[in-house]
Amino acid sequence: EMGRRDRVSAGVPDNATPDTMLKSGTNDMKEERSLFWRRVPGFLLAAACLVGAGLLLAGCLDGVARRKAENTILKMLPEFLGPAESYEVHVEGSASQLSRGFVRSVAISGVNVTPHDLPAMAKLEASATDVRVDMKAKNVVESGPAVWRGWVNEKVATEILADKARYLQDVKVRITRQGITASGRTGVKGVGPSGSALVKPSVRGGTLLWMTPVEVSAMGVGLPMPEWSKQRLEPIINPVYVVPESPLNIRLTGVSTEDGLLRLEGTLDLTALKPEAEGS
Repeated sequence: EMGRRDRVSAGVPDNATPDTMLKSGTNDMKEERSLFWRRVPGFLLAAACLVGAGLLLAGCLDGVARRKAENTILKMLPEFLGPAESYEVHVEGSASQLSRGFVRSVAISGVNVTPHDLPAMAKLEASATDVRVDMKAKNVVESGPAVWRGWVNEKVATEILADKARYLQDVKVRITRQGITASGRTGVKGVGPSGSALVKPSVRGGTLLWMTPVEVSAMGVGLPMPEWSKQRLEPIINPVYVVPESPLNIRLTGVSTEDGLLRLEGTLDLTALKPEAEGS
């Protein structure tokens, strides 16, 4: 079984202005990223299936075919998902199934992953079942449920909140099973009143990470948050995070807290990945 789980460490116009150059560069990056998403994921699975086809012709055993398919996916993950300390891949399917472009299931897990379209994750897991690949077009034509789970640590959560609430100094986030405690100080250079709030995370609309204040604390005394105060504060701090648009149609379906970690859950749509039209 250990043999099947391998690891890796993971031209300018004369009249151009800084603004137009910045916009042009941003658009080029978005277009390049969009082309990447249309091409790479289907190619990744197709490459794994082609390995299975070659091994089937060579008369190799199913276990060898799966291991080769896993290694093929493993090598492409840093570019596909993002850099990571390590990745693991587990593929289910016979050499015969892989040769026909069918993957019964694929499960991926990574440690300290920096995904292209999500916050940095202390751990990231993704899986899909019953994936069928068009071997010629190298795109996914059918897939069962595809889900992902990610764990964000307190350091990254602090960075997200500090970026959102720039009027606060000395922002710190502590995560427990009871919720998220965020503390900070108003004023300049650490001079000003400080306080903290206990908030409960939730998901809204499939793309918004929302924080609802439950309790505020000043001078070490915790008080329940009045309803009128919640209604005034929530629009100021929310949404804390918005999932960016992606050809994978990444959605948030749930959020919970553990000691030191914020757990995010969601889905993605492999079949939304269509190959680029010829000549485009």
